Amino acid sequence: MNHAMNKQNRDAVRQKRLLAWALGGCLLLLTLGVAGLAISRTEAASSNTNDAPAVEPAMASAQLGDPISLHATVRTQRVVLPGANEAAMGSLGDLVYSNTGGTIPLTNPFANWVLADDLRTEAGCGCNLGGYEFMVIGLGGGTGPGYTVDFALYDACPDAGGVIIPGTEGSAMVPDDGQHLISVDTRGTGVEIPRTLWVAMSFDAANVGVLVGTPAELGYTADLYHSTATPCAGSFAGTEFHAGFYVRMYCDPAGGPSPANAAVGVLTDADLSWHEYGIVPTSGPAASNDVPPLGGPVDPDWVDTLAEGHDCGTFEHWVSKGNGAGGGAAAAGGCGFDGICDDPGQRDAFIPSPTQPMTNYRMAMHVFCLDSGGGCLESTASVIGQMNTVNQSYLPWRIQFEYEIFFHNDTQYRTWDSSEEVGMKTTYAVSPDTTLNVFVVNVPAGYSFGTFPWDSDALTAMGGIVLNSPGQFGTGVTTLSHEIGHNLGLWHTHHGVSEVADCSACYEEAGSSDDNGGDRCSDTDPTPVSWSCGPPGGTDPCNGVPWGTTHYQNYMSYSSCRNNFSPHQSGRIHCWTDDRLSGWLTAQCGAVYDVYFGTTNPPTTLLCNDTEFMTCDPGPLAVDQTYFWQVIATDENG
Repeated sequence: MNHAMNKQNRDAVRQKRLLAWALGGCLLLLTLGVAGLAISRTEAASSNTNDAPAVEPAMASAQLGDPISLHATVRTQRVVLPGANEAAMGSLGDLVYSNTGGTIPLTNPFANWVLADDLRTEAGCGCNLGGYEFMVIGLGGGTGPGYTVDFALYDACPDAGGVIIPGTEGSAMVPDDGQHLISVDTRGTGVEIPRTLWVAMSFDAANVGVLVGTPAELGYTADLYHSTATPCAGSFAGTEFHAGFYVRMYCDPAGGPSPANAAVGVLTDADLSWHEYGIVPTSGPAASNDVPPLGGPVDPDWVDTLAEGHDCGTFEHWVSKGNGAGGGAAAAGGCGFDGICDDPGQRDAFIPSPTQPMTNYRMAMHVFCLDSGGGCLESTASVIGQMNTVNQSYLPWRIQFEYEIFFHNDTQYRTWDSSEEVGMKTTYAVSPDTTLNVFVVNVPAGYSFGTFPWDSDALTAMGGIVLNSPGQFGTGVTTLSHEIGHNLGLWHTHHGVSEVADCSACYEEAGSSDDNGGDRCSDTDPTPVSWSCGPPGGTDPCNGVPWGTTHYQNYMSYSSCRNNFSPHQSGRIHCWTDDRLSGWLTAQCGAVYDVYFGTTNPPTTLLCNDTEFMTCDPGPLAVDQTYFWQVIATDENG
């Protein structure tokens, strides 16, 4: 334990990068066309000379210009939304998000595009909205008649299931002569906003837009954007890292205390449970950061059972521990029952609605480098791109991932050796009972693998995901989405044919629709393993029926054109999360933690302030010293 912590502190360059493009971050969305656009316009088309032509090039994208000088006095246009307390002048409330340093114009080449930026406020669970402000620009130099901007707040990406938060939408007429601050007043309306949301706007003219260019001073942004040319995967080239819109967001103190400003209760000794945080076991309660007991032994030769061409070893890794091929503890060829989520009634009860609140998972991404610190298998930028792909794949089913990036200078584990799995995972796993750990290593055989939630290792250091790089990592690569699916409770779509005994009780025959065999999802058709972006062809040897159409684009297949999960799969994911994996979820309602640490009881040194993560690094510790920790949690009620 001491070696592991010291090694991690000595060799790991820790870089925190929270990213969920519906939870934290600052993605810029650019969507062509008016059809399906939630921000719509009913008035006549503008006569602005900058209006777009009728036909828009399919690969057009937003335009990033050179930095511009801001007006010495910012001209502000106040927009009072219906129901707001118009007589109440002054501040819109408690500032919970601010990004006001940008001077780079981002403009739309055509009218009626949507520009949208997702942001994460410091308001804990969210709050009653006091108002929001954003800076718009026109580059016509005052020669045009001006333009109209429509605006609204969304609960998620406007082009991927997000809906307008009622009571936040409006419009304003703006002169075409530079920068204008639009100040939207919602005080007294009782409009509730989540902690993560999108600010969106559209313009009835071309060559107008917003200012971008800096990280947020308060809150969090990222520097990704979406356009038809680069769907949710572009970056603000030439701007600062984590650039975002010029935006401010306020909570209404009259509508109830903002969680960010709620008073923290003073706890007495009777309210607290004190625990020793000792590297060497001492008397008293067990150390809170001890790695949970490991599950069953893993045969390091399990990789020899991988069939040629298979790039996922999750199933083989599971079987190597003495588990049945059908699932659970069943004998090979059986169809074991792994838990309550194998019940289709339970599964279907967890299928999320399009408006269900987002379920957010906590993840640690471990990227291995050489001892010298060079030769890292991936970069911060490539991890952000990979996680953007993951979050896109899970967003339709109301799932997102927050993560931290850890760079480990450790040549020994940079190249994967199955005999070193225990050493690598126990050295570097971060709080496996509260965090999904992903280990990015080079696997010479070219496979990756995860851990099923019913595996006894799932919530121990021996769980998590081993992800091969290069080859199975990067923007647009779906291997991690596939492996996460295993960790959240999904079998391969071909499990019922190619991973069980032929014609056995768990076998899925062609043409059947069975919830009690195979992958336990009757909305994924039976199929043998296939790498084709098309039906596998041939017939089922057990009943002579052609395989016919299969779901080869499902993320749990082996094809190279994966792009969806099924409703039944989403139900299993949410069910297994509720049953076994709830510790991986980020604090509900934005709870944050103050962690005190030290050698006195109680400790007095504030180690982590207002953190949402279940990890807090104390740095190197002395072997012969007893340490104490105290955690104070604050939620929306203080």
